[in-house]
Amino acid sequence: MRVRVLVGIAAVRVLTGCGTGSATARAAAAALDSAGYHCAEGTVGAVFAGDSLTLTLPTGRTATLRRAVSASGIRYESAPAGLRLIGKGDDADVYEQDKPIYSHCIAGVVTRDTAAHTKTFVDGSRTFRITYPDSLDITAGEVGYSREWRANASALGMELAVVNVPRTFQPGTNFAGARFTIGVSSDSAAIANCTRATNGERSDGQTAIGKVRYSLFTLNDAAAGNLYRTTSARRLAGARCVAAEYTVHSSNIGNYDPSQHIREFDADAVNRMLDGMLRSFTLL
Repeated sequence: MRVRVLVGIAAVRVLTGCGTGSATARAAAAALDSAGYHCAEGTVGAVFAGDSLTLTLPTGRTATLRRAVSASGIRYESAPAGLRLIGKGDDADVYEQDKPIYSHCIAGVVTRDTAAHTKTFVDGSRTFRITYPDSLDITAGEVGYSREWRANASALGMELAVVNVPRTFQPGTNFAGARFTIGVSSDSAAIANCTRATNGERSDGQTAIGKVRYSLFTLNDAAAGNLYRTTSARRLAGARCVAAEYTVHSSNIGNYDPSQHIREFDADAVNRMLDGMLRSFTLL
């Protein structure tokens, strides 16, 4: 991870420093949005050099941290400022005075297509690539092994990344948000059930994402006036199950008083946007 993040940020410096470089290089520099850690609270720039790490926070503040002993993963600390970065793989959190200030951070590079109003993210380990609307942001998923790697999972796996769609995407409607996730699992049960419908899912055959075939599933759930619809695309890649999926959360329109003027959300528009993200997903 350290090398990947350093390469991404070094690329920013090389491209933006070429005043007389090629048009292609200048265009690439202009399109490059950010390289570093993408967190729930914003993007933290990160440059690793030997035993030091220089962070640039979204506020513009910079700090240099030194590598510290860690039982697992990485740990960098700055004693005077009380800053710490603790991470494992491509995931990390930044603390100040033992309080998290930037959480669910994932290392990678984002490029922006201003004409299409989209962003494309490649994680620091170059595991996957995904494109999503530029109004949204990507973060890390749950840290460590959990059942959050895909909806309705009974086996453990790793949730690699999350793109949340807030309810403000369709204001004044019963839309309550959506969640796009990328997850993997090497658990034997997850592999055995990877391309099977389980726990109430409906099989929708196969679909092509890029040039790769995925098994497609739908799951509908309801609880306390809330409706959840998950679309899951899964396939076996080596000795692991890969899942790219999205869950749309809405509330029962019948639960609102007419005086609230709540409209039925545009499910087709939401699903088109999320399906576009799904079709852009690529394992590298």
